[in-house]
Amino acid sequence: ISLGLVGSEMCIRDRNKEMMPFNFLLEYLKSNDLFVRQMFQNYAVFIDDKIYLNVRNNAENPLDSGIWIGTVTRYHKSLIKQFPALTNINTYNIKRWLYLPSNSKDFKDTAIGICKLIMSGDPRIGVAPLKRVEIDSTKETMRELM
Repeated sequence: ISLGLVGSEMCIRDRNKEMMPFNFLLEYLKSNDLFVRQMFQNYAVFIDDKIYLNVRNNAENPLDSGIWIGTVTRYHKSLIKQFPALTNINTYNIKRWLYLPSNSKDFKDTAIGICKLIMSGDPRIGVAPLKRVEIDSTKETMRELM
C-alpha cells in the first residue's frame, strides 16, 4: 500500500492486489511503496513513481496475456539473454516494453526472476509513466506533423 493513501483509495488499491492476475508476484515484490492500479483490462504494478509491470489475463483476447515488463529498448537484448521467454508485445505497437507470455513453459520461474531484479534495484526494469503534460504535448506535436 502506498503511504499517504486514505479511505476508499486504499481499499481500491488493496482490492486491485487481490483481483490482479498472477498475484503470486506480490509475494516477491515487498515494498511499502507498492501499489496496483487497474488500467483498462490490465493491472499496473507501481513502486514509488515508476511502473514496473503490467499484468494482463484476458480470456476473450489471450494474445499478450501475461506480464508486460517496463523497460526501454536498449535493455531488451540483455534481458532476453537472461530470460529467453521474454519477447515483444504482439497486439499493441508498444516497442519499449517486453512481454512474458502466460503460456510459456517457465512462466512462473521467469516472473519470479523478474521480481527479484526489480527488488534488487536493477536499472533495466521500471519506467516513469508519461505525465499528462507530456502526453498532451506529444499529441500536439503529432497533430502538427500531420
